[in-house]
Amino acid sequence: MPAPPRIPAPLPARFAATAFVLAIIVLGPFACGGASPTGASASSAGDPPQPATLRVVSWNVQHGYTPSRQHVNGQQIEFLAGLNPDVVAFQEMAEWDNDMPAIYRDGLQSRTGRAWTILYQATLPGAAKARREGPALATWLPVSGRAPLAMPDAGAADDLNRNRAAVRFAVTVGGQVVHLATTQLDYLDGGNRRAELDRVQRWMAEVGPRVVVAGDFNAEPDDQATWQAWLGEYSDAWLSEANPLRAQPGWTKMQRSTTGRPARIDYAWYRGLRPASVRLVETDLSDHYALVVDFEVGRQ
Repeated sequence: MPAPPRIPAPLPARFAATAFVLAIIVLGPFACGGASPTGASASSAGDPPQPATLRVVSWNVQHGYTPSRQHVNGQQIEFLAGLNPDVVAFQEMAEWDNDMPAIYRDGLQSRTGRAWTILYQATLPGAAKARREGPALATWLPVSGRAPLAMPDAGAADDLNRNRAAVRFAVTVGGQVVHLATTQLDYLDGGNRRAELDRVQRWMAEVGPRVVVAGDFNAEPDDQATWQAWLGEYSDAWLSEANPLRAQPGWTKMQRSTTGRPARIDYAWYRGLRPASVRLVETDLSDHYALVVDFEVGRQ
Protein backbone atom coordinates (compact mmCIF):
# COMPACT_ATOMS: atom_id res chain seq x y z
CA MET A 1 0.00 0.00 0.00
CA PRO A 2 1.55 3.36 -0.96
CA ALA A 3 2.24 5.38 2.16
CA PRO A 4 0.06 8.45 2.65
CA PRO A 5 1.73 11.80 3.30
CA ARG A 6 3.19 11.88 6.80
CA ILE A 7 3.27 14.78 9.23
CA PRO A 8 6.02 14.30 11.84
CA ALA A 9 5.68 14.45 15.60
CA PRO A 10 5.87 17.94 17.10
CA LEU A 11 9.24 19.67 17.01
CA PRO A 12 10.73 22.12 19.49
CA ALA A 13 9.22 25.59 19.30
CA ARG A 14 12.16 27.10 17.37
CA PHE A 15 11.44 24.68 14.51
CA ALA A 16 7.65 25.17 14.43
CA ALA A 17 7.56 27.54 11.43
CA THR A 18 9.95 25.32 9.47
CA ALA A 19 7.82 22.26 10.24
CA PHE A 20 4.72 23.96 8.87
CA VAL A 21 6.50 24.92 5.64
CA LEU A 22 7.79 21.36 5.26
CA ALA A 23 4.28 20.01 5.75
CA ILE A 24 3.08 22.15 2.85
CA ILE A 25 5.96 20.91 0.68
CA VAL A 26 5.25 17.27 1.55
CA LEU A 27 1.58 17.62 0.73
CA GLY A 28 2.26 19.55 -2.48
CA PRO A 29 -0.80 20.81 -4.34
CA PHE A 30 -3.05 18.93 -1.90
CA ALA A 31 -2.11 21.41 0.83
CA CYS A 32 -3.23 24.32 -1.32
CA GLY A 33 -6.86 23.24 -1.39
CA GLY A 34 -9.29 22.69 -4.20
CA ALA A 35 -11.56 25.04 -6.08
CA SER A 36 -13.15 27.78 -4.02
CA PRO A 37 -16.36 26.31 -2.55
CA THR A 38 -18.25 29.58 -2.85
CA GLY A 39 -17.59 30.03 -6.54
CA ALA A 40 -17.79 27.29 -9.18
CA SER A 41 -14.77 26.63 -11.37
CA ALA A 42 -14.37 28.93 -14.35
CA SER A 43 -15.88 27.69 -17.62
CA SER A 44 -15.92 28.91 -21.19
CA ALA A 45 -18.83 30.97 -22.47
CA GLY A 46 -21.78 28.69 -23.17
CA ASP A 47 -20.42 25.80 -21.09
CA PRO A 48 -22.47 24.63 -18.12
CA PRO A 49 -21.07 25.83 -14.77
CA GLN A 50 -18.69 23.42 -13.07
CA PRO A 51 -19.57 22.00 -9.64
CA ALA A 52 -18.28 23.85 -6.61
CA THR A 53 -15.88 21.99 -4.31
CA LEU A 54 -16.26 21.47 -0.58
CA ARG A 55 -13.26 20.13 1.38
CA VAL A 56 -14.19 18.20 4.53
CA VAL A 57 -11.53 17.07 7.01
CA SER A 58 -12.51 14.53 9.67
CA TRP A 59 -10.06 14.02 12.52
CA ASN A 60 -10.16 12.55 16.01
CA VAL A 61 -7.76 14.90 17.82
CA GLN A 62 -7.48 12.70 20.96
CA HIS A 63 -8.14 15.57 23.40
CA GLY A 64 -5.20 17.51 21.93
CA TYR A 65 -2.56 14.86 22.70
CA THR A 66 -0.15 12.71 20.70
CA PRO A 67 -0.04 8.93 21.29
CA SER A 68 2.97 9.58 23.56
CA ARG A 69 0.84 12.04 25.61
CA GLN A 70 2.42 15.29 24.45
CA HIS A 71 -0.03 18.20 24.58
CA VAL A 72 -0.05 19.66 21.05
CA ASN A 73 -3.00 21.99 20.53
CA GLY A 74 -0.92 24.48 18.52
CA GLN A 75 0.65 21.85 16.28
CA GLN A 76 -2.72 20.25 15.59
CA ILE A 77 -4.12 23.63 14.53
CA GLU A 78 -1.12 24.21 12.22
CA PHE A 79 -1.65 20.78 10.70
CA LEU A 80 -5.34 21.46 10.04
CA ALA A 81 -4.69 24.89 8.56
CA GLY A 82 -2.19 23.31 6.17
CA LEU A 83 -4.94 21.02 4.83
CA ASN A 84 -6.95 24.11 3.78
CA PRO A 85 -10.34 22.75 4.93
CA ASP A 86 -13.75 24.28 4.38
CA VAL A 87 -15.25 22.14 7.16
CA VAL A 88 -13.53 20.25 9.99
CA ALA A 89 -15.32 17.40 11.75
CA PHE A 90 -13.65 16.98 15.14
CA GLN A 91 -13.98 14.12 17.58
CA GLU A 92 -12.66 14.07 21.16
CA MET A 93 -12.57 17.80 21.68
CA ALA A 94 -12.11 18.32 25.43
CA GLU A 95 -12.53 20.99 28.05
CA TRP A 96 -10.40 19.63 30.90
CA ASP A 97 -6.99 21.13 29.97
CA ASN A 98 -8.41 24.20 28.23
CA ASP A 99 -11.37 25.27 26.12
CA MET A 100 -10.46 23.35 22.97
CA PRO A 101 -13.49 24.47 20.90
CA ALA A 102 -12.63 28.14 21.43
CA ILE A 103 -8.87 27.64 21.04
CA TYR A 104 -9.22 25.72 17.76
CA ARG A 105 -11.73 28.22 16.38
CA ASP A 106 -9.44 31.13 17.21
CA GLY A 107 -6.37 29.27 15.99
CA LEU A 108 -7.92 28.50 12.61
CA GLN A 109 -9.04 32.12 12.29
CA SER A 110 -5.51 33.34 13.02
CA ARG A 111 -3.83 30.94 10.60
CA THR A 112 -6.31 31.21 7.71
CA GLY A 113 -7.34 34.87 7.95
CA ARG A 114 -11.01 33.81 7.90
CA ALA A 115 -13.72 33.96 10.56
CA TRP A 116 -14.64 30.45 11.75
CA THR A 117 -17.79 29.14 13.40
CA ILE A 118 -17.60 26.09 15.68
CA LEU A 119 -20.45 23.98 17.09
CA TYR A 120 -19.53 21.67 19.98
CA GLN A 121 -21.61 19.30 22.10
CA ALA A 122 -20.30 17.64 25.27
CA THR A 123 -21.33 14.01 25.69
CA LEU A 124 -21.85 14.63 29.44
CA PRO A 125 -22.99 18.27 29.40
CA GLY A 126 -23.87 18.28 33.10
CA ALA A 127 -20.56 16.81 34.23
CA ALA A 128 -17.71 18.71 35.82
CA LYS A 129 -15.38 20.44 33.36
CA ALA A 130 -12.75 17.78 34.04
CA ARG A 131 -14.99 15.19 32.33
CA ARG A 132 -16.47 17.12 29.41
CA GLU A 133 -15.55 16.17 25.85
CA GLY A 134 -17.38 15.57 22.60
CA PRO A 135 -17.67 16.15 18.83
CA ALA A 136 -17.52 19.51 17.06
CA LEU A 137 -17.95 20.97 13.58
CA ALA A 138 -16.06 24.02 12.37
CA THR A 139 -16.31 26.03 9.15
CA TRP A 140 -15.38 29.38 7.65
CA LEU A 141 -18.46 29.25 5.42
CA PRO A 142 -21.72 30.95 6.48
CA VAL A 143 -23.83 28.62 8.64
CA SER A 144 -27.56 28.72 7.95
CA GLY A 145 -28.76 26.18 10.49
CA ARG A 146 -27.32 24.20 13.40
CA ALA A 147 -28.41 21.56 15.90
CA PRO A 148 -26.91 19.24 18.53
CA LEU A 149 -28.05 15.68 19.22
CA ALA A 150 -27.58 14.25 22.71
CA MET A 151 -27.54 10.44 22.94
CA PRO A 152 -27.60 9.74 26.68
CA ASP A 153 -27.73 6.29 28.22
CA ALA A 154 -30.08 6.45 31.20
CA GLY A 155 -28.68 3.20 32.56
CA ALA A 156 -25.10 4.52 32.61
CA ALA A 157 -25.52 8.24 33.09
CA ASP A 158 -21.87 8.88 34.01
CA ASP A 159 -20.22 6.64 31.38
CA LEU A 160 -18.18 8.64 28.85
CA ASN A 161 -18.30 5.78 26.35
CA ARG A 162 -22.00 4.95 26.47
CA ASN A 163 -23.18 8.57 26.42
CA ARG A 164 -22.53 10.08 23.01
CA ALA A 165 -23.51 13.14 20.96
CA ALA A 166 -23.59 14.52 17.44
CA VAL A 167 -23.70 17.99 15.91
CA ARG A 168 -24.86 19.21 12.51
CA PHE A 169 -25.02 22.42 10.54
CA ALA A 170 -25.93 23.62 7.06
CA VAL A 171 -23.73 25.64 4.72
CA THR A 172 -24.33 26.98 1.22
CA VAL A 173 -21.81 25.97 -1.43
CA GLY A 174 -22.13 27.01 -5.07
CA GLY A 175 -25.74 27.99 -4.43
CA GLN A 176 -26.59 24.58 -2.90
CA VAL A 177 -27.29 23.81 0.76
CA VAL A 178 -25.16 21.02 2.23
CA HIS A 179 -25.91 19.50 5.63
CA LEU A 180 -22.91 18.22 7.58
CA ALA A 181 -22.70 16.24 10.81
CA THR A 182 -20.11 14.54 12.98
CA THR A 183 -20.20 12.04 15.82
CA GLN A 184 -18.21 9.42 17.68
CA LEU A 185 -19.93 6.16 18.59
CA ASP A 186 -19.59 3.58 21.38
CA TYR A 187 -16.38 1.59 20.93
CA LEU A 188 -17.17 -1.35 23.23
CA ASP A 189 -20.84 -2.31 22.92
CA GLY A 190 -21.90 -3.15 19.36
CA GLY A 191 -25.60 -3.08 20.23
CA ASN A 192 -25.36 0.39 21.72
CA ARG A 193 -23.27 1.55 18.75
CA ARG A 194 -25.95 0.34 16.33
CA ALA A 195 -28.65 2.10 18.38
CA GLU A 196 -26.65 5.35 18.31
CA LEU A 197 -26.15 5.16 14.56
CA ASP A 198 -29.85 4.49 14.06
CA ARG A 199 -30.57 7.69 16.04
CA VAL A 200 -28.15 9.67 13.90
CA GLN A 201 -29.76 8.27 10.73
CA ARG A 202 -33.27 9.26 11.85
CA TRP A 203 -31.99 12.70 12.89
CA MET A 204 -30.33 13.32 9.53
CA ALA A 205 -33.48 12.23 7.70
CA GLU A 206 -34.92 15.59 8.80
CA VAL A 207 -32.61 17.56 6.49
CA GLY A 208 -32.23 18.09 2.74
CA PRO A 209 -30.79 15.81 0.06
CA ARG A 210 -27.08 16.81 0.19
CA VAL A 211 -25.50 15.32 3.32
CA VAL A 212 -22.05 14.47 4.68
CA VAL A 213 -21.71 12.60 8.00
CA ALA A 214 -18.05 12.27 8.98
CA GLY A 215 -16.46 11.03 12.16
CA ASP A 216 -15.12 8.21 14.31
CA PHE A 217 -17.74 5.47 14.12
CA ASN A 218 -15.70 2.87 16.05
CA ALA A 219 -16.93 0.21 13.61
CA GLU A 220 -14.81 -1.50 10.98
CA PRO A 221 -16.06 -2.01 7.41
CA ASP A 222 -17.04 -5.65 8.02
CA ASP A 223 -19.17 -4.78 11.08
CA GLN A 224 -22.44 -5.61 9.35
CA ALA A 225 -24.49 -5.34 12.54
CA THR A 226 -23.64 -1.64 12.74
CA TRP A 227 -23.96 -0.78 9.05
CA GLN A 228 -26.99 -2.83 7.98
CA ALA A 229 -29.53 0.03 7.80
CA TRP A 230 -26.99 2.80 7.21
CA LEU A 231 -25.66 1.35 3.94
CA GLY A 232 -29.09 1.59 2.37
CA GLU A 233 -28.86 5.38 2.47
CA TYR A 234 -25.20 6.45 2.64
CA SER A 235 -22.07 5.80 0.57
CA ASP A 236 -18.52 5.48 1.92
CA ALA A 237 -16.18 8.08 0.40
CA TRP A 238 -13.15 5.80 0.85
CA LEU A 239 -14.71 3.26 -1.53
CA SER A 240 -15.63 5.83 -4.18
CA GLU A 241 -14.00 5.97 -7.62
CA ALA A 242 -12.39 9.25 -6.59
CA ASN A 243 -10.01 7.30 -4.34
CA PRO A 244 -7.16 5.57 -6.20
CA LEU A 245 -6.41 3.55 -3.02
CA ARG A 246 -9.99 2.33 -2.49
CA ALA A 247 -8.88 -1.33 -2.72
CA GLN A 248 -6.43 -0.78 0.14
CA PRO A 249 -7.43 -1.12 3.82
CA GLY A 250 -7.28 2.63 4.49
CA TRP A 251 -6.40 2.24 8.15
CA THR A 252 -7.20 5.40 10.12
CA LYS A 253 -5.92 4.12 13.48
CA MET A 254 -2.83 1.95 13.69
CA GLN A 255 -3.70 0.25 16.99
CA ARG A 256 -7.23 -0.12 18.28
CA SER A 257 -7.56 -0.46 22.04
CA THR A 258 -10.09 -3.27 21.57
CA THR A 259 -8.03 -5.45 19.21
CA GLY A 260 -4.45 -4.15 19.26
CA ARG A 261 -4.54 -4.11 15.44
CA PRO A 262 -4.81 -1.42 12.74
CA ALA A 263 -8.35 -0.55 11.65
CA ARG A 264 -10.45 1.75 9.49
CA ILE A 265 -12.96 3.31 11.88
CA ASP A 266 -13.07 6.93 10.61
CA TYR A 267 -15.38 7.65 7.67
CA ALA A 268 -16.90 10.34 5.50
CA TRP A 269 -20.37 9.11 4.49
CA TYR A 270 -22.39 11.01 1.91
CA ARG A 271 -25.57 11.24 -0.13
CA GLY A 272 -26.56 13.74 -2.83
CA LEU A 273 -22.92 14.67 -3.59
CA ARG A 274 -19.96 13.20 -5.44
CA PRO A 275 -16.42 12.82 -4.04
CA ALA A 276 -13.77 14.38 -6.27
CA SER A 277 -10.75 13.47 -4.14
CA VAL A 278 -10.17 11.22 -1.12
CA ARG A 279 -6.94 11.19 0.90
CA LEU A 280 -5.75 9.85 4.21
CA VAL A 281 -3.02 11.95 5.83
CA GLU A 282 -0.76 10.23 8.34
CA THR A 283 0.24 12.18 11.41
CA ASP A 284 1.85 11.59 14.79
CA LEU A 285 -0.17 14.46 16.29
CA SER A 286 -3.02 12.14 17.33
CA ASP A 287 -3.71 8.41 17.54
CA HIS A 288 -5.92 8.79 14.43
CA TYR A 289 -5.02 9.89 10.92
CA ALA A 290 -6.92 12.67 9.15
CA LEU A 291 -9.42 11.81 6.41
CA VAL A 292 -9.73 14.52 3.75
CA VAL A 293 -12.46 14.46 1.10
CA ASP A 294 -13.25 17.04 -1.59
CA PHE A 295 -16.92 16.86 -2.60
CA GLU A 296 -18.37 18.21 -5.82
CA VAL A 297 -21.58 20.05 -4.99
CA GLY A 298 -24.13 20.06 -7.78
CA ARG A 299 -23.09 16.75 -9.36
CA GLN A 300 -23.93 13.23 -8.13
